[in-house]
Amino acid sequence: MKGLVFTHDCAIMSGLFHARRGFGRSASPKGTEMEITKRKVGDVAIFDLSGKLTIGKGDVILRETLVDELENGGKKVLINLDDVTTIDSSGLGELIRCKVTSTSSSADVKLLHVNIKARKLLTMAQLVGVFEMFDDEELAVASFGE
Repeated sequence: MKGLVFTHDCAIMSGLFHARRGFGRSASPKGTEMEITKRKVGDVAIFDLSGKLTIGKGDVILRETLVDELENGGKKVLINLDDVTTIDSSGLGELIRCKVTSTSSSADVKLLHVNIKARKLLTMAQLVGVFEMFDDEELAVASFGE
């Protein structure tokens, strides 16, 4: 799982989790806002998220990035959560909104590197079946097919 060390185990009950990098990887500074780097592998747009996917800038940036991709004809989106340090209920809601928005545009959104805390949060919200989730980028990209 790429060396994530988790803190605040009981925080998942409130819809919030925190992760701190460990095992030789540098930690994201506290208060890091959401950043998204967009790249393409074939016709699949990959959004590499880093920082906090929380109410305010994090959820807005994700929404704007997805809408921009869809308006430019994108139909295959992979959201990489590997460097996300915090997700709150608004962040979770935005992931769901991304799925709904893409489906209504005949596009597809899948998730990459969803850590155990985020998976538990999705399970508690009964949303595990909503998203296809992958731990391997090549497999995730290939899953979109032609």
